[in-house]
Amino acid sequence: MEVYLDNNSTTPMDDEVREVYHEHEKFYGNVNSIYQKGIETRKLLSKAYDVMYPAIGAKDEDDIIITSSTTEGNNAVIKTFLHNYLLGSEKKHIITTVAEHSSIKAPCAFTKKFGMEVTYLYTDENGRINPQELEDSIRDDTALISVLFASNESGAIQPIKEIGEIAKKHGIPFHCDGAQAISKAKVDVSELGVDYFTFSAHKFHGPKGVGGLHVKNGAPFIPLIHGGNQMGGKRGGSINTAGIVWLWQKLWNLPIRI
Repeated sequence: MEVYLDNNSTTPMDDEVREVYHEHEKFYGNVNSIYQKGIETRKLLSKAYDVMYPAIGAKDEDDIIITSSTTEGNNAVIKTFLHNYLLGSEKKHIITTVAEHSSIKAPCAFTKKFGMEVTYLYTDENGRINPQELEDSIRDDTALISVLFASNESGAIQPIKEIGEIAKKHGIPFHCDGAQAISKAKVDVSELGVDYFTFSAHKFHGPKGVGGLHVKNGAPFIPLIHGGNQMGGKRGGSINTAGIVWLWQKLWNLPIRI
C-alpha cells in the first residue's frame, strides 16, 4: 500500500475533478470569435467567472486573471513594480519575508540586479512575522509588500488582515501568495485587504498548469505575458477553458465556504 504525504507540494487530481475537466475539453472554440463554437466557449467562461468572483470575495470591478501557476502570478506582480521602476518611478523598495516560496525570492533577487532593494523580514519561533517590524520597515520609496498566507514547510499562518491594514494605512500595494491557504482556510480577498492574491489548482486536487491571480481594481499591473486580447489583454495566450471551469466548480464547492 502506497501512502502519499506531500500534499503541500502537490495534490493528485480527484475523480470528480477529472470528470469535470474532461467533460469540458469539448469547449475548444476561440472565445474572441463570432462562430458558434467560440460563442459557446465564451458563454461558459462568463458563467465560470460569475461564480469565481464571489467564491474568493472579489468585487465585480476587480480582475481574476487565469495563469499557469502561482509562480507566474507572483512573477507578474513583482515585475510590475520592476517595470514601473525602470520607467522612472522612485519606488524601488520591496518588503517580503524569509519564509517565502522561491517564486517570490527569485524575482525579488532579479529586481535587485536593476537597482531595486528588498527587505526580508524574519519569523519568530512560531514561523510568524511581527507586523510592527513590517511597519517599521516601510520607507518613502516602498513599492510593494509581499507576504505569503501560509507556509508549506511550517504551516505557520501570517496575520494577513493586519498586514493589509498596515499596507492600506501607508498607501502601499499588498500581495499575498495564497497557494497554501486556498481550500484550507477561508479566503475572502476583500476582507483580507489584499491588492493581489495568487493561487494554483494543483494545490487542492486540480490539474497542473492552471492558476489564478486576483488584482484589485486600481492596483498597478503590467502583463507578464504579452500577446492577444485574452484576459482583457492582461495575460496573452490561449485560454485553458477546461481548467477555468474546474476552478469555478471547485472554488464554489470548497467546504470552507459552506
